[in-house]
Amino acid sequence: MSLSLLIDQLNEQLPNASERRLACLAMLVCDRSPTLACLNDKASFSSLLDDIHLKIQSLDDQHAAVALELESLAQTEPCEFEPKHIWTLIRAIKVQSQFVDLLTGVKIEQEATN
Repeated sequence: MSLSLLIDQLNEQLPNASERRLACLAMLVCDRSPTLACLNDKASFSSLLDDIHLKIQSLDDQHAAVALELESLAQTEPCEFEPKHIWTLIRAIKVQSQFVDLLTGVKIEQEATN
């Protein structure tokens, strides 16, 4: 019952969102509020959604920046490879790791146990 209520509230908040986007947001809300207690308070629910949107936007921006760096790196000749290119690869790995953590809820679970 709570999951259907969550989807209804997401639909209410984001009437033009695709089903895929709603499913992703539902998963992220469930990761951050496993009991879905946020559904009992509209302000809490809106705040949680705002936090999720900011996190997603931040990661999207980081991903776009790293993608440009990687595209540039891919055009580099092997003999031109420098230490700064290693940092580009490390940043790319870190951003990808943050996306995976966001989608799997791993960091959230670790923070909840600390």
